[in-house]
Amino acid sequence: MKTKFNAFLLPLAMAFSFQSCDTQEVTPMEEIQLKVTVNHVFGSSVIPFELEKNYYVTTMNDTIKPTTMVYHINNFELNNDNGDQLFLDNSYALVDLSAKSTFEVVNRKIPSNKSFNKLSFTIGVEDSMVNRNGILNTLFASPMYWGMINGYIHFKLEGLIQGGSSNSAVLHVGGYLPPYQLAKRVTVDLARPISSGAYTPIEMEMDMSKYFKGIDLDSINSIHQPNEDARKISNNWPLMFQSK
Repeated sequence: MKTKFNAFLLPLAMAFSFQSCDTQEVTPMEEIQLKVTVNHVFGSSVIPFELEKNYYVTTMNDTIKPTTMVYHINNFELNNDNGDQLFLDNSYALVDLSAKSTFEVVNRKIPSNKSFNKLSFTIGVEDSMVNRNGILNTLFASPMYWGMINGYIHFKLEGLIQGGSSNSAVLHVGGYLPPYQLAKRVTVDLARPISSGAYTPIEMEMDMSKYFKGIDLDSINSIHQPNEDARKISNNWPLMFQSK
């Protein structure tokens, strides 16, 4: 069975209007229910990425059994090729595969004459004020805040390595200050455009095999602060998602 992360996206007050020379026309808004599902897989939609169950062979021929995977996901937005934007969620959520965590919120109004074919969101905490002040601590005090660095871990992955120079991997990737601003904005082309309608499901796959693209676990197996190895991993995140 696929590991799933489900979310109803949080609404924000937003109105769309179009003006002519003498009059103002307000575009009718229609309510839709958006449901986003993320299936965590490894290289194939039929291979679920799960904790404590299987060893997975990476593109660098390393063999790892994941034991922990937690990441921040936030700031959802629908957009299209015309440059229209519809912000859906400016709060932060935490995906923890061990807890199969979910966040549920929303019915959303969209312009009746608009269609959106892209979904954008952020992996990690890119806002410098949020990082510096620890604003999310009341929500995510553990396990994603680095007290000594005063910033958030964007993506935490830990696991057991088989047949390598190290028997474990501890990859805590974060950073918000130059030159390591490692949170990543992800844009996915939707398999089906979003327009007016009562219920609109969005299903995505997150392919964890791409997390390890170019990552040799013999040499990159311990990350506890922002550095070049962390940057290499974060550069892979936008490659990991696709709409189904």
